[in-house]
Amino acid sequence: MSTVLQDLHYALRLLRKSPAFAAIAVATLTLGIGANTAIFSAVNAVMLRPLPYRDPSHLVWITEIWHKEKDSGFVPSPDYTNWSAQARSFTEIAAYDGGFEANLTGAGEPQRIAVVSVTANFFHLLGITPVLGRPFLAQEVLPDGPSVAILSYDLWQHRFGLDPNILGKFITLDSESVTVVGVMPPDFRFPDQNVKPQCYVPFQLSTHVDWYAKGFAEPFVVGRLKPRVTRAQAQAELADINPCRHRICPLGVPRKCSASQRTHEIGIRCLWRRWDLCSSLRASMLQTCNWCVTQRGNRSSRCAPQSVRDAHG
Repeated sequence: MSTVLQDLHYALRLLRKSPAFAAIAVATLTLGIGANTAIFSAVNAVMLRPLPYRDPSHLVWITEIWHKEKDSGFVPSPDYTNWSAQARSFTEIAAYDGGFEANLTGAGEPQRIAVVSVTANFFHLLGITPVLGRPFLAQEVLPDGPSVAILSYDLWQHRFGLDPNILGKFITLDSESVTVVGVMPPDFRFPDQNVKPQCYVPFQLSTHVDWYAKGFAEPFVVGRLKPRVTRAQAQAELADINPCRHRICPLGVPRKCSASQRTHEIGIRCLWRRWDLCSSLRASMLQTCNWCVTQRGNRSSRCAPQSVRDAHG
C-alpha cells in the first residue's frame, strides 16, 4: 500500500511541474473514456439489445435486386401478392409503403404529420398489440375499404391529450374523414429507421396478381420465417414463385424487367441486425474517432516535448 501511495505522490508531483502535459493527459483520458462509452452504448442499442418484437431472430426484410440497379428495398405489389398466397417458408408476410405526409385537421390547429400504410397483419407479424383499440381488419385493407387510422402514442398524447374516448372519433387527413380505431404502445418503434410514423392507415392492395394494372404499388416487405427454415431456403422458394424468373414480364411492367434487364435475384436479410442503421452509425463514429485522434496528435506534437522536459527537469 505504501508503494502505491508513493507512486501516486510521484505522479502528482510530475503533473504539477507540467500543467500542459497534465491537461493533455486528462483530455486524452476524457476523450477515450467518452468515445468508448458512446460506442458501447450505440453498439448495445443497435447490435446487442434484441429488437422489441416477438422472436425477432425470425424477422427478415425481403427485397428484389434487379440487374444493373441497386437494391432499392421495395417489391412490386404483384410479387408481394404472389408470395403472400404461395410461400410456405413464412408464417406471415406483411408490407408497408415508404410513407407520406398528410395534413391533420379537425382537432386544433392543422398539423403536418408522417403517415405510413401497412397491411392488416403487419403489427401481428411483429407481435405488437395496440395499447388502445385494435389493429386493422382484413376488409379494411381491400381496395375502397373503410377509411380508418391507428395513431402513434406520441400523436395521441400531444395532439389529443391522451383522450380515452379517442376510439371511433373522426380526424381529417388531407380532407378525407378517417375513423380512429387504435393507438400504438408508447415504446413501439417502427422497424424501418428511415420512417418515423405518427399515424398508420390501411395499405389497400389488390388481392389479384395483375402486372397490367396501372400504377401498382411498390411496397417494402417484411416476413417471419417458420422455425427451422433458413434464409437460403426461403430465398429459393420466393425466386421460384416469382413469374419473371420463368417468362418475360408484360411489356413495360415492371420498368426493371425489360428485355435487357430481365435477370434479378431475391434478397433476404435479417431484420434484427439493422444493417442500414449500423452503416450510418459506423460512419459517424469513424468520423468522430478520426477527429479525436487528429486533435490529440496535433496537441501532443506541440506540447509533449516541452512537457517531458519540464517533468524531468
